[in-house]
Amino acid sequence: MRHPIDPTVDGVFRALFGAEANRDLLIHFLNAVLAADLPAPITAVELLNPSTSGSSWTTSCRWWT
Repeated sequence: MRHPIDPTVDGVFRALFGAEANRDLLIHFLNAVLAADLPAPITAVELLNPSTSGSSWTTSCRWWT
C-alpha cells in the first residue's frame, strides 16, 4: 500500500525535514545521503528561514561534523 504523502513533493519535503521537531530526522537523512563525501558524520544542523536567508536548500540549512 502506498502512503498518500509523497516526500518528493517540495512542500512535503520541507515539512518533514525543515521542521524543528524533525531535526534528528534531517541529520539522519543528511548523513545517509552524504556519507561518502563527509569526513565525519553530521552532528548538528541549524535551520534558517528560507524566506529571509535565500531560496535554495544550501542557504536554508547549515550543518556541522
